[in-house]
Amino acid sequence: MSYFSGKLVEYPEFSLDRFDEKNVEAQAFFLSHCHMDHMVGLDSEEFRARLRSKDDVHLYCSPITKDVLLSMKPYQSLEPHVVIIEVNCATPIILTHGLSGKEVVVVVTLIPAAHCPGSVMFLFEGMRGTVLYTGDFRVARGKASCISALHSATQVKNIQSIYVDTTFCDPKLYHIPTREVCVEAIGKLAEEWLSRSRHHIVWLECKSKFGYEFLFVNIAQRLHIKIHVHEDKLQTFANVPEISQHLTTDINTRVHACPSFCKQSRPPCGAVGRVLTIKPTTMWFAMKSQEDLLVKIEDDFYRACYSFHSSYSELRDFVSYFNPVNVYPNVVPPGSTVKEVQERLSSFCHHPKDRGEEIVLRPLGKVQQADHFPSPQPDDFESLFGGIPPPTHRKRVSRAAEKKDSEGSPPPTLPIALHHQENSRVASTSPESTHINNVTAVLAKHPLSHDDDVPKNSSKYQRRLCKLEEHCPKLIDGCE
Repeated sequence: MSYFSGKLVEYPEFSLDRFDEKNVEAQAFFLSHCHMDHMVGLDSEEFRARLRSKDDVHLYCSPITKDVLLSMKPYQSLEPHVVIIEVNCATPIILTHGLSGKEVVVVVTLIPAAHCPGSVMFLFEGMRGTVLYTGDFRVARGKASCISALHSATQVKNIQSIYVDTTFCDPKLYHIPTREVCVEAIGKLAEEWLSRSRHHIVWLECKSKFGYEFLFVNIAQRLHIKIHVHEDKLQTFANVPEISQHLTTDINTRVHACPSFCKQSRPPCGAVGRVLTIKPTTMWFAMKSQEDLLVKIEDDFYRACYSFHSSYSELRDFVSYFNPVNVYPNVVPPGSTVKEVQERLSSFCHHPKDRGEEIVLRPLGKVQQADHFPSPQPDDFESLFGGIPPPTHRKRVSRAAEKKDSEGSPPPTLPIALHHQENSRVASTSPESTHINNVTAVLAKHPLSHDDDVPKNSSKYQRRLCKLEEHCPKLIDGCE
């Protein structure tokens, strides 16, 4: 259940991923990606009227999100008001203070979120603090130190608040295999099935309209077969050849991903052949407490563990790495309360001592055989689908912590991070960092005005969770 109101405490002039009710009064609007739960009110007459009311009121998003958005008829009238911001480019946005009339400059940077095509996180930097809104995202453990926009030189930025995707902020979803591991398993299954005869075909039964493109491209490259999709999807990504070159509207291909809107065992396009259905999902595995990556339901039907949101351990790794003053949940997972989710997020920051309560955490989708891993991809592929270099430094751990970890070593089947956090808090010196504009230089050209409109509750601006310690994927995955 979505819990985010669309407003930031620090910058209430903005509205993010909500375009209805009082949010329509915002001075600037931001769309993180094109999934319907983040587009509420976007097609309303009230929102369109607000955009037309002033020349400087815009909807900001990434280039691919604009392409996807305008490919859908209900949103095509928004085109004159949509402004793209390039990923990893610090961009100043000038606002007018409602009471004083002063100009306020906030620098906005879009950061790849690895959720679905065009998905981004928004980083806001201004007089009221540095704030990160993740939208929906997935960042693998150990990768936070590689996100250049969230570091200044070799130090992590002092982030005031993080509004974070908590879709899977539940210990039951402690570990979810990476998308690379999932794609490898699905690819092997599809390859074996197709090898049986030329009459065997594969149907990838995907629930979301957008988001599985990483899977499609990998399967197409592995099998040297284009994936059949609906014509609308092909048109949506016409300007993204890295995706569109692997898709087709020819129903005679042997791998299909055409959408189905009712329960059926065959591709809705009417393709003829012996069909193997593979259904990527996450929640089914969580509800069934399945530990296998692939589960055979019938001889010709498999479920595959595949996620587009950060797992519990990935969330803990991300939040604890940046150690914000405030951390707010965007989603309340099924079976949890807001209070429970907030307590989990808070614990990621101050790491309370063990209270003697033992929680058994089981990984989802445990890989039974790992004798083959995906081969390296070209640079343009990695850039598009979220490949970022591994951390070049590791966090130095005290001897006392090492001793404590050795005394409480986890069972072999549980991820090590359950007992020991060992991520670097030093920024990667990867080439990606050269593409980040210098925020200091931007602010030098657009000096910040001192703004009186700071929230009155100053307690929110005290580091209440923990001591201050200085402790991405680009554009594609999906929503499940």
